[in-house]
Amino acid sequence: MAEPRQKPIPVTRQEREHLDEHKRRYEEATGDSGDWGRFLGTITLMGLAALGIYGLARATQRSTNSVTVNCPGCAGAFTVALQQPEPRVVETVCPHCNAELVVDLGAWEVSLQDGRQPFAEWVGTCPNCGNSEVIRFVTRPPYWRETVRVTCSNCGTEFMIQG
Repeated sequence: MAEPRQKPIPVTRQEREHLDEHKRRYEEATGDSGDWGRFLGTITLMGLAALGIYGLARATQRSTNSVTVNCPGCAGAFTVALQQPEPRVVETVCPHCNAELVVDLGAWEVSLQDGRQPFAEWVGTCPNCGNSEVIRFVTRPPYWRETVRVTCSNCGTEFMIQG
Protein backbone atom coordinates (compact mmCIF):
# COMPACT_ATOMS: atom_id res chain seq x y z
CA MET A 1 0.00 0.00 0.00
CA ALA A 2 1.36 3.40 -0.94
CA GLU A 3 2.18 5.79 1.86
CA PRO A 4 -0.11 8.84 2.03
CA ARG A 5 1.47 12.05 0.76
CA GLN A 6 2.13 14.97 3.07
CA LYS A 7 0.67 18.43 2.63
CA PRO A 8 2.09 20.41 -0.29
CA ILE A 9 5.11 22.63 0.36
CA PRO A 10 4.11 26.27 -0.16
CA VAL A 11 6.19 27.86 -2.91
CA THR A 12 5.74 30.95 -5.01
CA ARG A 13 4.95 30.69 -8.72
CA GLN A 14 8.52 31.73 -9.54
CA GLU A 15 9.99 29.11 -7.15
CA ARG A 16 7.70 26.45 -8.67
CA GLU A 17 8.80 27.35 -12.21
CA HIS A 18 12.42 27.17 -11.11
CA LEU A 19 11.89 23.75 -9.48
CA ASP A 20 9.99 22.50 -12.54
CA GLU A 21 12.92 23.50 -14.77
CA HIS A 22 15.43 21.69 -12.53
CA LYS A 23 13.24 18.59 -12.47
CA ARG A 24 12.86 18.68 -16.28
CA ARG A 25 16.64 18.90 -16.74
CA TYR A 26 17.19 16.08 -14.23
CA GLU A 27 14.66 13.87 -16.04
CA GLU A 28 16.28 14.55 -19.42
CA ALA A 29 19.73 13.74 -18.06
CA THR A 30 18.81 10.60 -16.10
CA GLY A 31 15.65 9.21 -17.68
CA ASP A 32 14.19 9.02 -14.15
CA SER A 33 10.86 10.83 -14.41
CA GLY A 34 7.59 11.40 -12.67
CA ASP A 35 7.84 11.23 -8.90
CA TRP A 36 8.56 14.51 -7.09
CA GLY A 37 9.45 12.71 -3.84
CA ARG A 38 12.11 10.59 -5.51
CA PHE A 39 13.48 13.62 -7.38
CA LEU A 40 13.68 15.78 -4.24
CA GLY A 41 15.25 12.94 -2.23
CA THR A 42 17.91 12.37 -4.89
CA ILE A 43 18.88 15.99 -5.37
CA THR A 44 18.85 16.64 -1.63
CA LEU A 45 21.32 13.83 -0.94
CA MET A 46 23.54 14.77 -3.89
CA GLY A 47 23.45 18.44 -2.84
CA LEU A 48 24.41 17.58 0.74
CA ALA A 49 27.28 15.45 -0.59
CA ALA A 50 28.41 18.33 -2.83
CA LEU A 51 28.43 20.61 0.22
CA GLY A 52 30.58 18.12 2.12
CA ILE A 53 27.93 17.25 4.71
CA TYR A 54 28.05 13.65 3.47
CA GLY A 55 30.97 11.99 1.71
CA LEU A 56 30.36 11.02 -1.90
CA ALA A 57 31.44 7.39 -2.19
CA ARG A 58 32.42 5.40 -5.23
CA ALA A 59 30.95 2.01 -6.04
CA THR A 60 33.50 -0.34 -7.60
CA GLN A 61 31.53 -3.49 -8.34
CA ARG A 62 27.89 -4.17 -8.95
CA SER A 63 25.70 -7.25 -8.80
CA THR A 64 21.95 -7.61 -9.20
CA ASN A 65 21.14 -6.81 -5.56
CA SER A 66 24.22 -5.01 -4.19
CA VAL A 67 27.16 -2.72 -4.85
CA THR A 68 30.64 -2.69 -3.38
CA VAL A 69 31.52 0.77 -2.07
CA ASN A 70 34.93 2.31 -1.38
CA CYS A 71 34.82 4.85 1.45
CA PRO A 72 36.53 8.14 0.48
CA GLY A 73 37.52 8.71 4.11
CA CYS A 74 39.27 5.46 5.07
CA ALA A 75 39.45 3.64 1.68
CA GLY A 76 37.71 0.64 3.25
CA ALA A 77 35.52 -1.46 0.97
CA PHE A 78 32.09 -2.76 1.98
CA THR A 79 28.91 -4.09 0.36
CA VAL A 80 25.58 -2.26 0.31
CA ALA A 81 22.34 -4.11 -0.45
CA LEU A 82 20.07 -2.37 -2.96
CA GLN A 83 16.35 -1.77 -2.55
CA GLN A 84 13.87 -2.59 -5.29
CA PRO A 85 13.08 -0.54 -7.23
CA GLU A 86 16.68 0.59 -7.23
CA PRO A 87 17.12 4.24 -6.18
CA ARG A 88 19.38 6.69 -7.99
CA VAL A 89 21.37 7.37 -4.79
CA VAL A 90 21.87 5.41 -1.58
CA GLU A 91 22.59 6.87 1.84
CA THR A 92 24.83 4.61 3.96
CA VAL A 93 27.42 4.57 6.77
CA CYS A 94 30.94 3.15 6.38
CA PRO A 95 31.26 0.20 8.79
CA HIS A 96 35.01 0.88 9.12
CA CYS A 97 35.08 4.58 10.08
CA ASN A 98 31.37 5.48 10.57
CA ALA A 99 31.49 8.16 7.86
CA GLU A 100 28.06 9.14 6.52
CA LEU A 101 28.11 8.55 2.77
CA VAL A 102 26.03 9.01 -0.36
CA VAL A 103 26.56 6.58 -3.27
CA ASP A 104 25.41 7.71 -6.75
CA LEU A 105 24.23 4.54 -8.49
CA GLY A 106 23.36 6.30 -11.72
CA ALA A 107 26.86 7.55 -12.48
CA TRP A 108 28.29 4.27 -13.76
CA GLU A 109 27.46 0.78 -14.86
CA VAL A 110 29.41 -2.47 -14.56
CA SER A 111 28.90 -5.43 -16.83
CA LEU A 112 30.70 -8.50 -18.13
CA GLN A 113 31.99 -8.65 -21.67
CA ASP A 114 32.97 -11.97 -23.29
CA GLY A 115 33.64 -13.56 -19.88
CA ARG A 116 36.33 -11.00 -19.02
CA GLN A 117 36.61 -9.04 -15.79
CA PRO A 118 33.93 -6.40 -15.13
CA PHE A 119 34.56 -2.98 -16.61
CA ALA A 120 33.07 0.36 -15.66
CA GLU A 121 31.29 2.72 -18.04
CA TRP A 122 30.93 6.45 -17.71
CA VAL A 123 28.33 8.02 -20.00
CA GLY A 124 28.28 11.65 -21.02
CA THR A 125 26.09 13.68 -23.37
CA CYS A 126 27.63 16.06 -25.85
CA PRO A 127 26.47 19.61 -25.01
CA ASN A 128 26.53 20.55 -28.70
CA CYS A 129 24.61 17.74 -30.46
CA GLY A 130 23.21 15.57 -27.63
CA ASN A 131 25.12 12.46 -28.72
CA SER A 132 25.88 9.99 -25.89
CA GLU A 133 29.51 9.00 -25.49
CA VAL A 134 30.52 5.98 -23.41
CA ILE A 135 33.92 5.63 -21.72
CA ARG A 136 34.72 2.00 -20.83
CA PHE A 137 37.32 1.08 -18.25
CA VAL A 138 38.78 -2.44 -18.36
CA THR A 139 40.37 -1.77 -14.98
CA ARG A 140 39.15 0.34 -12.07
CA PRO A 141 38.07 3.79 -13.30
CA PRO A 142 39.59 7.02 -11.97
CA TYR A 143 38.49 8.29 -8.58
CA TRP A 144 34.95 9.76 -8.60
CA ARG A 145 36.17 13.38 -8.44
CA GLU A 146 38.24 13.05 -11.59
CA THR A 147 37.08 14.02 -15.04
CA VAL A 148 37.90 12.62 -18.46
CA ARG A 149 38.09 14.76 -21.60
CA VAL A 150 35.98 13.28 -24.42
CA THR A 151 35.66 14.19 -28.08
CA CYS A 152 32.18 13.64 -29.50
CA SER A 153 32.25 11.02 -32.26
CA ASN A 154 29.32 12.78 -33.97
CA CYS A 155 30.35 16.47 -34.11
CA GLY A 156 33.91 16.64 -32.72
CA THR A 157 33.05 18.84 -29.71
CA GLU A 158 35.31 18.31 -26.71
CA PHE A 159 33.63 18.05 -23.30
CA MET A 160 34.31 16.60 -19.85
CA ILE A 161 32.75 13.55 -18.20
CA GLN A 162 33.05 13.29 -14.44
CA GLY A 163 32.92 9.90 -12.79
